[in-house]
Amino acid sequence: MLVALFAACDSKPKATLEAAPGPELPQPKVTLAEADTGEWRDRARFELGATPTTVYRSSEPVVGTSRDLERKTAQFAPDLQVSQCLSRAAELYASYHPFEPKVSPPRAFVEGTLQWAGCPDSSAAVRLYYTTEDDTSGLLEHLETALTQDARFTHYGVGRARGGGDPYRWTWAIFLVVRNFDMAPFPRQVGLGDQQRLEFRLGEGLTAPSVLSMAPGGSIDPVEVQENGETWSANILFDQPGVHWVEVLAEGVLGPEVVIQLPVYVNQALPTAWEGFVPPDEDWIEAEADAEALMLTLVNRDRAQFGLPELQLDETLRQAARAHSADMRDHQFFAHISPTRGGLSDRLSPFGYQARIVAENIARNPRIYDAESGLMESLGHRANILSARLTHLGIGAVLGRGPAGERAWFLTQEFALPIERPSDESLRRHVSDTLIRSRTEAGAAPLRRRGDLDRIAQRAAEVAARSGFDGDKLNALISADLEREGIRYRRFRIQYQPVLELVDFLVPPFIAEPQLTEHGIGVDVRFEGDVEMSGTLLLFLEH
Repeated sequence: MLVALFAACDSKPKATLEAAPGPELPQPKVTLAEADTGEWRDRARFELGATPTTVYRSSEPVVGTSRDLERKTAQFAPDLQVSQCLSRAAELYASYHPFEPKVSPPRAFVEGTLQWAGCPDSSAAVRLYYTTEDDTSGLLEHLETALTQDARFTHYGVGRARGGGDPYRWTWAIFLVVRNFDMAPFPRQVGLGDQQRLEFRLGEGLTAPSVLSMAPGGSIDPVEVQENGETWSANILFDQPGVHWVEVLAEGVLGPEVVIQLPVYVNQALPTAWEGFVPPDEDWIEAEADAEALMLTLVNRDRAQFGLPELQLDETLRQAARAHSADMRDHQFFAHISPTRGGLSDRLSPFGYQARIVAENIARNPRIYDAESGLMESLGHRANILSARLTHLGIGAVLGRGPAGERAWFLTQEFALPIERPSDESLRRHVSDTLIRSRTEAGAAPLRRRGDLDRIAQRAAEVAARSGFDGDKLNALISADLEREGIRYRRFRIQYQPVLELVDFLVPPFIAEPQLTEHGIGVDVRFEGDVEMSGTLLLFLEH
C-alpha cells in the first residue's frame, strides 16, 4: 500500500522501483526551545548527524541504485536526470517526517537539507509518500504524476527513511528542481581571506548573469562577472568570518531568476544541525486580505530588526500586486514578467502610478511565514525588503496550486518610492524659502519679491507649460509685459525648469550676484510624456 500524503512547493509506461538503501543516517533528533517572541511557536534544532558534504556540485556521476532509478524513469521522462545530491537531501528530509509528526520541519529546512547535501539549488519542490511494505511498485506512478504537473523540472532525487507511523513502514521524499545551469565544484568552507573562483554555464533561455555577495555583517555587494566564451566566472573574496552568501541571478524569458544560491562558511566549521523557528499555525487565515496583512507585519518586523522604518501600505500598489498574483495563478507561471501584462512598469502604467523607484518580490509557498523567510534568504529579494530608500509597499496574496499540485499562496510584494507632486502653493513657498536661504548663505542682500513680477512670471510659466521652453519666445513675452506694466530695470534674467518633486528644484547658479534686486515666481503644471510635472519660472531684475 502506498499513500501520497503531502506536497510542498519552492518557491508517462509504468515500471517498478526497488527500495534502495541509502547512506546510513542517525536517528533524527529535534530539540525544542521556547520562542523569544509570541509570533513563533518554537525554536527547533534539527540534528543533521551525518558528515556534511564539503563541496557544492551541480553534477555527479550517477551510480548504483540511482542509475537504475534513472533508467526506469526514462520510460516516461527521458530528459529528467537523477541528482545524487538531491537524493541525499531527500533522504535526510524524509527522516524528519513521520506520519504524525510532533514537529514538522519548516519550509526553510528544505533549503537546509539542500545545503547540507551540497546542492547549489535555491529551493526544491517536495513530495512525500508513505508505504506499508518494502515493495514500492506504485512509487513511480506517483512520481510520474508529480512530473506531469510541471514539465519544467530537470532534476530530481529520491530518499527514504524507516518509519511513518502505524501502519506505514517507510517515508519517501522526492525532491524536484529546475536546474538550468552547470557549475564547477565550489567549496562550502573556506579560510579567512581566501578568494574563490565561481565558474558556471547558463542553460537555454538564461542570459546576462549577475552575482551578489552578502558578507556576515549583512552588506550586499555586486561582484564583477566575466564572460569566458560559453561560461561565466566571478572571483569572490571571503574577508569576514562567519556565513557568507553568494547568489547568481540571470535574466530569463519572463524576467530575473535566482539561479544559484550558496552559503559559504568562512573560518568556521560546517554546521551539524539546522536551527530556526518553527512558525505558528496559519489556520486562522480565512481570507486573502488576512494573508496580506500577515505578510506586511512580517516585512516590517524584518525591517525593524535592522533599524529601518516601517513601509507604508499603498492601496494602488496593493491592487497591482493582487492582479499580478492572480495572473500568475490563473495562467500557471511564476515570474516577474507576465506573458500578457508585461513587467512591473507596464503593469503600474494603467494605474497612473508615478514613482522614483519601484521594485518587486514574488514568492510561491504553502505558508506566509515560510515565504517571507525564503525571501529574506535570497539576496536580491532581501535587498528590496531592507532598502532604506523604499517607503511604500503593496502586497497581493491569492491561493492556488504549486508546481507539484500542492496548496500554495502566490505572493507579490510591490515596493516604491512614490513621487509626491507638490501643490502649486507649496512649490512657490519652497522656491521662495530656498532663494532667501541661498542669498543669506552667500552673504548677499535679500531679494524683494513683487506681486507684479509674480504675475508676469506666472504668465510665462503657463506659456512654457503649454508650448515647451523657448528662450527667445519667453524673453520677448516678458519684455513686452514689463514694458506694459511700466516696470523699469537695467536687465532681466529668467530660469525655467520642470520640477517633479520639491527636491528637484535647483537654485539658479547666479543667485548670489549682487546686482539682482527683485524677483517674481511663476508655477504651472506641464507634462513630459505621461509624467505630470510642475514648471517653475523665476524672473529676476537687475537695477
